[in-house]
Amino acid sequence: MIRCGEKQETGVLGVIIERGITMKQLKGLKGLLPYLLAKKGSFLLIFLLSVLDAALAILPIQLIGMIVDVLSTGESFLSPFLGNRVEHYVILFAVVYIAKQVIDILRGHKNTLLAQKIIEEVRDDAMGWAMVSYRPYKEERKEGDLVSHLSGDVDAVVRAVRGR
Repeated sequence: MIRCGEKQETGVLGVIIERGITMKQLKGLKGLLPYLLAKKGSFLLIFLLSVLDAALAILPIQLIGMIVDVLSTGESFLSPFLGNRVEHYVILFAVVYIAKQVIDILRGHKNTLLAQKIIEEVRDDAMGWAMVSYRPYKEERKEGDLVSHLSGDVDAVVRAVRGR
C-alpha cells in the first residue's frame, strides 16, 4: 500500500492521489503481490490439483502397458493387487480416467474463481480509492464514467498479466 504524504502523486490509474488516501500500488506484477499473497491457500490448492492432474495423466498410459503385460505374459506389476484378469485393469483405467477429468474440471474452476476474486478486489480497491480521493474529477464527470474508466484500466492490467 502506498501512503501519500503532503504532496500529491500520480497513481497507477493516472488519477492524482490526495493526501491521506491509501491504495495498493499496481505498478507491474509486483503490484499484484499483496492481492496474490492474500490467496495463498487457493494457490496451494490449485498447485496440488495440478500435480495430481499431471500424475493422473501419466497413469492411464502405465495401465495400458500393464494390460498388455497381462495379455502377453499373464501377470503385471499390479498382479498381486488386481490379479491377472484384464477386466480389473480396464475398470481401474476407467476410474483413473474419470478421476483425472473431475480433478481437471475442479482445478479449472478453482483457477477461474481465484482470478475473478483477485480482479474483483483490484476493482473494489480502485473504485473505493477513486470515489474518495479525487473529488474534482468526480464532480465534473458522472460516476458511470468513472466506473467505466476504472473498469477499463483494471481490464488492461488483467490483460497485461494474462499476456493478451
